[in-house]
Amino acid sequence: MPYMKEICVAGRTLEVRKYYNFHTPPPGEHRGKKETPTPERIRKANYRKAETDLRRLINANFTDEGYSVTLTYRKGEEPRSIEDLRKDTTVYLKKLTAATKKKGMILKYVYVLGAGRHRRHSHIVMQGMDLEDVSTLWTKGHVSMTRLYSDGDYRELAAYLMKNAEETREQEKHQGIKPHRRHNTSHNLVKPRVRKEKISAKEFRKNPRIPKGYQLIKDTIAAGVSDLTGMPYLSYTLIKDKDNAGSKDIHSKRTERKHRRAGPRCIRAGDSDEERPDCDL
Repeated sequence: MPYMKEICVAGRTLEVRKYYNFHTPPPGEHRGKKETPTPERIRKANYRKAETDLRRLINANFTDEGYSVTLTYRKGEEPRSIEDLRKDTTVYLKKLTAATKKKGMILKYVYVLGAGRHRRHSHIVMQGMDLEDVSTLWTKGHVSMTRLYSDGDYRELAAYLMKNAEETREQEKHQGIKPHRRHNTSHNLVKPRVRKEKISAKEFRKNPRIPKGYQLIKDTIAAGVSDLTGMPYLSYTLIKDKDNAGSKDIHSKRTERKHRRAGPRCIRAGDSDEERPDCDL
C-alpha cells in the first residue's frame, strides 16, 4: 500500500501527516501540477521543516514550568558582530548551566539569535533553573522573562523564534558568512518520537479522529496537493488534555475527567457529530 501515515509524539501533542508515497498518483486520482523546485521553493521547504523540527523539540521538552527569556544589551555594549553575539550567549549559558548544577537542578534550553531588523539579542527557551541566576548572570544588559503558557502546543513560539533565526541567517549571508544552525540546544533534550506506517486508501481518505483524552487543534488541519510533488496529503495536530497528560496510551479506556469548555482552537472528544470528523486513528 503506497499510502503512508507519519505520527510524531512530542510532549502533549500528537502530529499526524498522511500522504501518498509513490511517484504515480493513487488509483482514481490525478496527480496535481508538479512545479519545478526553484531555489526559493527549496528555501521555503527547508524553512518549514526547520520550524517543524523546532516546534516538536519545544513541545517534547518544555512545559508551563519553563520560561521564554530574551537577552538584550545596554547602550554601548552591543556586540560588534553576530559571532560576538553567539559567543556572549554561549558563555552565559555555560555559567547558567554550572550554577544550576551546583543547586542540584538540571537546565534545559533551546536558543536562537536575533540579528535582523532590531538590535542584536538572544531568545532562549529554558526550564529547570533558578530565576535569580537567570537575571544576575547576564551582565551586559536587560533580561526579559515570560512564563510559558500551559497550552502545551508551542507552535506560535516556535514560529516567532524561527523568524528571528532566519533573519539572522540572512544577515550572515549578506555579510558573506556561512550561515550557522538556526537553533542550538542543550545536550539533555529528548527527541520527539516519530513513527511511520502504511495505511489503506480508505483510511487515507478518512477525516481526523479525536481519541478520548485528546483535542483536535482546528487551525492545524491542512489538506491538499503538494506543489512540489503533486501528491495529496492531510495533516493535523491533536493535543492531550492536561488532566490526562500522564497517560502514554492514546486509546486509554479510563473514564475521562469532566472537561471544561473547549477553547476556540480545539474540538474535544465527545463533541457533537456536527463538529467532530470521522475517525482514522
